[in-house]
Amino acid sequence: MTVPFMNWSEGIERILDMNLPKSKKTLKSLLSEYVLDFSKIKKSITQGKIPTGPVQLTISFICSRSGRLATLGNRVGDELKRRKPLDLLKERELNSFLDAIYTRKRRNSKLYKEAKTKILRFLKRLGDLESELSRLAESERLKLFEERFENILEDDAKIGRKGRDNLLRDCGFLNHIPIDIHENRFLLRTGIFHKYASLNESDPTDYNHLANAMRRFCEKELKTLKVNGISLSDAPGLVDLIVWYFSQEKTEQEISLGICAKTPLCEKCPLNNLCLFARQHK
Repeated sequence: MTVPFMNWSEGIERILDMNLPKSKKTLKSLLSEYVLDFSKIKKSITQGKIPTGPVQLTISFICSRSGRLATLGNRVGDELKRRKPLDLLKERELNSFLDAIYTRKRRNSKLYKEAKTKILRFLKRLGDLESELSRLAESERLKLFEERFENILEDDAKIGRKGRDNLLRDCGFLNHIPIDIHENRFLLRTGIFHKYASLNESDPTDYNHLANAMRRFCEKELKTLKVNGISLSDAPGLVDLIVWYFSQEKTEQEISLGICAKTPLCEKCPLNNLCLFARQHK
């Protein structure tokens, strides 16, 4: 039986101390690795460089329709291991890449043509952004990159809101929260949304209302928690990762905890004496 505790901070800390399946790592140690990766990416931006990882992920999103076509996304990852993203600005290289993703016979398909157009526009705009960054002082680069990169993702790569927040979070901008079904379920089931949504932002189907409730929850409840020196009260994007690993359905790979998944395991949950749903079903 879970030992009672009095606040959300203690409950989230217990989740961080849980071991991930098929791994000796705790969730906290995995998040520490994420923080290190995000910090390296952010440092490269201050140096005026466009980070490769988020660029590759954007191209994967373009080709796989933001992950809905998972097989295509896996192919993109494999192909980009052998190529530099900016090489795709060359017609022959881009055609070769897309032939490997969609197969040559689909060159006239709508999916192939749309991906080609989006990738070219996206990479050209990134080149312009890199030039713009080079003309700025280091202290000004992060703000400009966050603003411009989001615009490029929306206007040229045609990436939706969740995908944009995911990519910006992966660049180290931890104020961005990629809300999906897992965060939605967690916020509603636990009652966090009910408590931290404001009166004028109380629609649980609205992306912004859910994200802002998450921000308020972090600011109010998680002031004492840190991961690699990053306060979770100021990093709702990191808390999003905690929620994802806690709430994602278990798959064959078993990368997640799967506790607050579609069918909740309330008896194993460190939050069950705070959670609205669990308290109603004791």
